[in-house]
Amino acid sequence: MTEPQALTLLALALIPSWLTATMFQSRQAMLGFPASMFWSILGAYAYTLSATPWGDWQFFLFFASLFGMTVFTIYSAYGLREVRAEGTDEDEYIDETEDAEGGSELPPERERRTRAPRTRITRSVVRTKKKAHQDEWGEFS
Repeated sequence: MTEPQALTLLALALIPSWLTATMFQSRQAMLGFPASMFWSILGAYAYTLSATPWGDWQFFLFFASLFGMTVFTIYSAYGLREVRAEGTDEDEYIDETEDAEGGSELPPERERRTRAPRTRITRSVVRTKKKAHQDEWGEFS
């Protein structure tokens, strides 16, 4: 192996390693696709440098990066994806439910603090809906 081939192999090995480590450190699933692509490129380049199948380390690098790390980064990116479970305005929160007697289970000062922001949000949503309804007919309404 010549020096340019060795430096190319080193660069192709550092890029997917860095992308994979950064993907897990920052928990960004979007880095999984480029990491898997660079692992595939590294495997293909290692295969072109291999002289005999199952006989040198370049072939083992090809096998490990193309069939091991490529699949691993795709599955890990799928596992790191962000699942958004947002509620609507009609959902009840634990601290806003009322107990069997009709009162809240929170102390009065805390109940006031939790209901005040909720009321403001509901009012702003209603105002926004009214504005959207007014603008719905255009300038001739």
